[in-house]
Amino acid sequence: MKVSKLMHGCIVALTCFGFLSADLARAAAPAVAKVGDVALQAAGAVQGQVLDAQGAPLAGKQVSAVQNGKIMATAVTDSSGRFAMNNLSGGVCEFQTETNRDVYRLWAPRTAPPAAQQRVLLVSDSKVVLGQNCGGNALGWLANPWVLGGLVAAAIAIPLAVANSDDDAS
Repeated sequence: MKVSKLMHGCIVALTCFGFLSADLARAAAPAVAKVGDVALQAAGAVQGQVLDAQGAPLAGKQVSAVQNGKIMATAVTDSSGRFAMNNLSGGVCEFQTETNRDVYRLWAPRTAPPAAQQRVLLVSDSKVVLGQNCGGNALGWLANPWVLGGLVAAAIAIPLAVANSDDDAS
């Protein structure tokens, strides 16, 4: 009987931990990127523009096109924030600046869907928060009600399981 009570306590504790770890795994997962469609021009050319959060063009910004983890092309924006790249192939491409990354699906000439854009638009935000440490609070994940609820449930269930196993011992 003592073993089954101890086993029951362990199951309760592991269940509480499972609820907690599932929420932590979801919180740690990268955000799903919105993917836009862009029609490539002849010779794999693409044009774009880099703006700040207020819509003003950003001059002198380096833009990289990354496909399959490899930098395929780079360009520097002109005074109106515009850039152009050549020799890109169709497929998923990430356009990167020092302050943002946007994902686009590039379509070969005359194969793009009707809703595809003709240019890449990158909006840079000077306030970039990387990772899950939003603003410097290392324990910010405790603000999640599921995490807090899991901790409270574990704080209740574990002592009860231990107390029940101690009652059987006497």
